[in-house]
Amino acid sequence: MRFAAPLFALFVALTSSASAQDVALPGASFFPEGIDRTDDDRYYVSSFVTGDIETFVDGDTSTTSFASGVLSGAVGVYVDASIDTLWVCGTRADTGAGGLQGFDLTTGAQVAFHDFGPGSFCNDIAQDGAGNLYVTDSLGYRITTIAAADRLTDSPATTWLAHPAFTLEPGEGTGLSINGIAFHQNRLYVVNITRGELYRIVVKGNGSPGKLDIIALDRPLNGPDGIEIVDHRTAVVAENFTNSLSRVDITGP
Repeated sequence: MRFAAPLFALFVALTSSASAQDVALPGASFFPEGIDRTDDDRYYVSSFVTGDIETFVDGDTSTTSFASGVLSGAVGVYVDASIDTLWVCGTRADTGAGGLQGFDLTTGAQVAFHDFGPGSFCNDIAQDGAGNLYVTDSLGYRITTIAAADRLTDSPATTWLAHPAFTLEPGEGTGLSINGIAFHQNRLYVVNITRGELYRIVVKGNGSPGKLDIIALDRPLNGPDGIEIVDHRTAVVAENFTNSLSRVDITGP
């Protein structure tokens, strides 16, 4: 999941000199969850409650509908500009299947679905330079992958890494484990919302997982949700339990 509103405000502050501006979302219970943007500053926002996707551009004071009725709940979103696709983690309204839904960025048409299978929770999305997608499964305790060549197909997500560090004990926390994910310089950075941990995982040249480090922090993170990489030393993490953002050093052992 992404802690959408604070991360968006931070993103604006970090990348432009413009001040933040309120954008009205539809209804009283939209509950914005994930957000991403195109290079020409069109934004896409998901609703955890309705599953709808809204869109807006810089300067808008309200959103317009991009996709409605396809998902019954939507979480992480990711703009894949190389194939003009918006990826959304969510649950299909027609079948109840959970997974990664692809929408055409231009038309909003459904272009692909990658089923996660029962007992899963597709949550957040990252992409490497070759176009491969990496998606957290918060209830299945794994990172899944969709190969670049398979993106625009209806095919199941495959397990990329199921590490013991991801697995919770029975009754531990809410049962949700790995959450936000980001790719930077041939490494994936992943947060564990229950254990307050941050993982750094090497992505080998052949695309397979390498060494996993639990990055040493000065304190456990408080319900870490979204993560954004600022530079080679720093990430910003949204901490849900304290409703705060933290800058985190990602270079430690």
